[in-house]
Amino acid sequence: MSYADLMPFLVAGWVLFFLAVWWYRGQMKLSQARRQDLCCYVILLVLDDQIREQAKGKFHEWIRKKPVESPMALALEGQLVVEDIAERMSNNSIMYSTALLAKVKWPEQIAKGTAEASPAS
Repeated sequence: MSYADLMPFLVAGWVLFFLAVWWYRGQMKLSQARRQDLCCYVILLVLDDQIREQAKGKFHEWIRKKPVESPMALALEGQLVVEDIAERMSNNSIMYSTALLAKVKWPEQIAKGTAEASPAS
């Protein structure tokens, strides 16, 4: 076999390699975005009582209305619902969760309106 005979296989191999790298990067980007959404949502639930009560009430209502066959199916669907809620809230939750964290860390400066961008402490 000559090099010219192998050329289509080499090209196909490189194309497949770059497609695999492109797919992997896309999956990592999606995974990181989901992780960030979930982290911000958890911060909101922990630090904001109103959001927590609303989320708890809606989730309890969803659980009661959901027709499922087993507890495992309910748990899986519940996880998907929480991921969906976190994704839908992602537009505002990053800034709001950051503000809530700053309000807990530096309440005096926030109340006075003198909080710095990166206070030394």
